[in-house]
Amino acid sequence: MEEELADLLLDLDQTLKETNIVDMHQFFTISVLNIIWSMIAGVRFSRKDEKIQQLLKKVSSLMATTSLGGNILLGFPFSRHFLSIFPTATWKARTNALVSLRQDFKRHLDSAYAYMQEYR
Repeated sequence: MEEELADLLLDLDQTLKETNIVDMHQFFTISVLNIIWSMIAGVRFSRKDEKIQQLLKKVSSLMATTSLGGNILLGFPFSRHFLSIFPTATWKARTNALVSLRQDFKRHLDSAYAYMQEYR
């Protein structure tokens, strides 16, 4: 965590020198992800890594299409079959985001598994 904090402060300082504008959401999101992922898999991601940036955008997009107050699927799970027959733009976007995220997570987990197998 100390290494992540040092990287966070260094990147924050560099960004402030360059633009004077900082998107704190992105800074903290990557740091939290790095801390959790380093505990799980022993691997950290670079802040400039395009793959991780795209993954975070997909997660953010998925969260934007999900109702925080719950939706009909919580009360009536079988209704997902009807919703797939009459898809809305939000439903399609959410489904596409979930499929894409599932593929990304599988790729990340496969690469982490290969990394762990290499060092056994």
